[in-house]
Amino acid sequence: MTVFVAVCRACGDALFPPRLLCPSCGGDAWDSVAVTEGVVTEATSVQHRVAAPVHLVSVRTGLGVVLLARMDSAAEIGARVTLRQQDGAVVAEARAPATPPPPTTATRPR
Repeated sequence: MTVFVAVCRACGDALFPPRLLCPSCGGDAWDSVAVTEGVVTEATSVQHRVAAPVHLVSVRTGLGVVLLARMDSAAEIGARVTLRQQDGAVVAEARAPATPPPPTTATRPR
């Protein structure tokens, strides 16, 4: 499921979660904008005595909104992640690093 951020129609501020009134201008009209990726700005892991650790990250989206998300594994600050919503929670998944194109070999005409 896609994560949506509320953008105030009056001033353009983006918020998550949505609110009744914009804290910047008091506006009450919103547009929903899908966010699908971002950059990890903070990361932590919470260890339980009997369960696997829970990995939490703060993710800054392209709209400037910072979302709290959970991950299946630990993440490094600066990592690019994709975002989705699952069971009402925001989930981040590490993006595969871009594969560089194969080197080209220059050939000279004969």
